[in-house]
Amino acid sequence: MRKILSLFIQGYAFSLLRKSEEKAINFLGRIDHKFYTPKIYEIYGNLLIRKGDLDLGENILKEGVEKYKKSKGIYRALSQIFLRKGEIDKAIEIIKLAKENNKETYWYNLVLGDLYYYEKKDLDNALKEYIELLNRKDVVFSSDVKSPARYLYKRLSRIFYEKKDYQKAKEYYKKFYDLKPSNFYEKDFLYYGEVLYNLNEKEEAVKIWEEGTKRRRGNIIKKGVKNFGIDLGEVEKIDKKDEFTRIPVFTELITERTNFFDVVKKRIESLIRDGDIISVASAVAAIADGRVFSVETINVSPLANFLSKFVSRPKNNPFATTAPLSNPYAMQIAIEEAGVLRILFASIMSFIGKIFGVRGLFYIISGKVVTQIDDMPASMPPYDYYVISGVHNSKSFCNKIKEVTGCETCIVDANDLGIAWVVDSTDNMDKKEVEKALSDNPQGNEDFQTPIIILRKN
Repeated sequence: MRKILSLFIQGYAFSLLRKSEEKAINFLGRIDHKFYTPKIYEIYGNLLIRKGDLDLGENILKEGVEKYKKSKGIYRALSQIFLRKGEIDKAIEIIKLAKENNKETYWYNLVLGDLYYYEKKDLDNALKEYIELLNRKDVVFSSDVKSPARYLYKRLSRIFYEKKDYQKAKEYYKKFYDLKPSNFYEKDFLYYGEVLYNLNEKEEAVKIWEEGTKRRRGNIIKKGVKNFGIDLGEVEKIDKKDEFTRIPVFTELITERTNFFDVVKKRIESLIRDGDIISVASAVAAIADGRVFSVETINVSPLANFLSKFVSRPKNNPFATTAPLSNPYAMQIAIEEAGVLRILFASIMSFIGKIFGVRGLFYIISGKVVTQIDDMPASMPPYDYYVISGVHNSKSFCNKIKEVTGCETCIVDANDLGIAWVVDSTDNMDKKEVEKALSDNPQGNEDFQTPIIILRKN
């Protein structure tokens, strides 16, 4: 009976969460902890993080870890609390404990390696974790996004490039390149070519650079190879389109701990003029809003596995992205975000729609948050093996940026296929005009680190 009641509470918490985070927090705070499932601990802990109540969150999650030693989501949330408190070593220790209690979960080598690499700048301990993963016999290294190969090779190749161990860097860049993965970005093409050039394989280096300018936008490569006396053509100008001047704004790496509103204010206050519009990339806005789900914490249901098989995947398109919901991890997040009934209804109507030549019904019915879901590996490390959802309250997010800048603001989901979608915006904005101005994706979806674009009418 207790188990049934616990599952009911868990389901009700999810339904409240879709409507109001505050209501979900108040509800869970009143529930006797004996009814807490691992998922309830995870949900409540993450809500307390978002609220800023780190001490209560730490106590709740420590209790959860003691009760459910194999629940991966609780460890992840607790490590985030320690990171927010600046206690990186404690975050590392809690992930080590998670790894010890979940020996079958090879993703923890990446999680730990990333804590050493990105948080502590400790390359040696990062390498130790990455190499341990590389040597595991129970791991399949393939081009599938659910395999750790592309994420691991990306880190190993970059670390050895930074160490100037070009022979090792070449080994891992080749493994990475041979997968033809969507997360082989412009800087990867540039650095792989540099590695080959420094090993006196100059013809191969130029071939890699040339391919990079065809596969990607090419500006980073064209600028970078000038250091080697090589001209691969003019840098594409992206500063103007139609009636707008577009000003990309560089930022530091945005994480869940970033106060994004402070970053926006600091980065643009000397640039903006009256009448400017601020555009924020949807994936980066979602990361700043804490709407990220690390792959090791996602428990894929049979329904998610089943439904993901019916999502069409682009084929024979090297270095290109795939349909996010074709990955069962992303489909599971869609189910949790929208609810089982809504996803089932959307799936049925989508099937019927395709019979009559009507496409897109699944996303129309399942809602805006599901439409924004980005699959692994759509983001920069360390978020490339995460599923990223949409901003929880996108209208409020835009309004807050307007409060600190005085500019009309929008969240935009754009891609390199010539499609831009204004997810949400402040009220006084022509969304169609903005979508047209950003249709060539001047923000980029890769390692440009320009998630903010200032739009200015000429």
